[in-house]
Amino acid sequence: MNSKVILLTLICFLVACGHSKTEKNHIYKDANQVKTEDFNTFLKRFSAEKDFQLSRIKYPLISKYYDYDTDKFTTIITQKEEREFGSLNKKNYIKKVTKEHPEKYILNILLDDTGIYVDYIFELINGKWFLTTTIDQST
Repeated sequence: MNSKVILLTLICFLVACGHSKTEKNHIYKDANQVKTEDFNTFLKRFSAEKDFQLSRIKYPLISKYYDYDTDKFTTIITQKEEREFGSLNKKNYIKKVTKEHPEKYILNILLDDTGIYVDYIFELINGKWFLTTTIDQST
């Protein structure tokens, strides 16, 4: 009889330990989930705040522009110390935002009747938005 009580107690203990471990893993998993930053909120800050903008550029920044002499795109790599703040809130900018997929947005800026046409590509990295590439298709 004593051995049955010990065996039953041991089984209950093992089941309780297994349940506790599952709960701990569930809590740990939830703690690792990263909350995704809202793109529109990010873009407002990125467009207006120098320090925020410079902190949210993935370096080295890839910039492409169309070279009409060679009739192809040329790539420039910009390091952090070379980048300057550029306000994206100018009144004469015509802006269009396109969601390529949940982790990629493209902000297109053009100036009417000037030939200026630039795409800013933003990607979600660890729950935060970063400028990763610019493509200047100006004429």
